[in-house]
Amino acid sequence: MRTAILGANGYIGKHLAHFLAAHGWDVHSYGHRNEPGLPGLRYTPLDVREASAFKKLDTDVDLVFYLPGITGTIKGYDDYDNYIDVNEKGLLHLLDRLRRNRQHHTRVVYPSSRLVYKGQKNLPLTEDAEKEFKTIYALNKWFGECALRQYAEYFDIPFTIFRICVPYANLFEGAYGYGTVGFFLNKASSGNPISLYGT
Repeated sequence: MRTAILGANGYIGKHLAHFLAAHGWDVHSYGHRNEPGLPGLRYTPLDVREASAFKKLDTDVDLVFYLPGITGTIKGYDDYDNYIDVNEKGLLHLLDRLRRNRQHHTRVVYPSSRLVYKGQKNLPLTEDAEKEFKTIYALNKWFGECALRQYAEYFDIPFTIFRICVPYANLFEGAYGYGTVGFFLNKASSGNPISLYGT
């Protein structure tokens, strides 16, 4: 398989690029930094906020993973321009590039979030559960899902949405596994008690 990974310097992107390359995939990684976060892979700097930057993207691939993103809760209200530019407009730049350059039937793989759902205590979520958006980030992710459905309907661009809840374990020194497990590990390594909900 040939794949492009946008956001290859992030936690998920770096691990995904490493895993796919180790399993014989032809991986082309892209990120906003000038230098790759993972040496040894084909890498091209690409700022997803700039539509013109997507001219660098090789679209003759089987899969494009769209992994750039700004996460967080309250931060989004102070930095909504950046959240919209990276999380929403960046995805639109990618979809526009694919619709204008259809040399290959490329599938977009997009990480969304459980945070687009209202949820009920002690009940598992289903895809058709009630939606609720408590943060700018949650709105960004729901926008991304809607945009993918529209481009699939109008331009026949296939997509897959997956939801990341608790990523864990690092293969690379210094990489931070965000979320619950990363929180536990940081507490433990700094000699602090491991706590949930305060105590």
